Amino acid sequence: MHRSTRLFTLSVLLVAAGSGPLIGHAPASRAACLMTGAALYQQACAYCHGATGQGGVRQSAPKLWGKNNVVQNSAYRTPGALSEFIQRYMPLQPVNGVNPGSLTKTQAQSLAHYILSQQHP
Repeated sequence: MHRSTRLFTLSVLLVAAGSGPLIGHAPASRAACLMTGAALYQQACAYCHGATGQGGVRQSAPKLWGKNNVVQNSAYRTPGALSEFIQRYMPLQPVNGVNPGSLTKTQAQSLAHYILSQQHP
């Protein structure tokens, strides 16, 4: 495993360990949910939103975490609302074998929890 991949995985696990319970997920599955979300994010979302959620990479994709992100003050700031939006509309175009509207409810929930677990000032 590459050093950057190990560091990324470790950071996800550390965030998971310090987070409260995830809605719809038992505490024991919290780390697995976030790791699944992180992997899906890199596969299906980073192409447009950037590896660090910075946005603006493709099609003016919005910033997903950090200062002034699109999630913090939107209707999508809850796991349920964000996962429903992701499942219904994301990705906007085929990306790395993931087609628009092809994510399962569980995948969309994992993505939503991962995105919301990132820094949102």
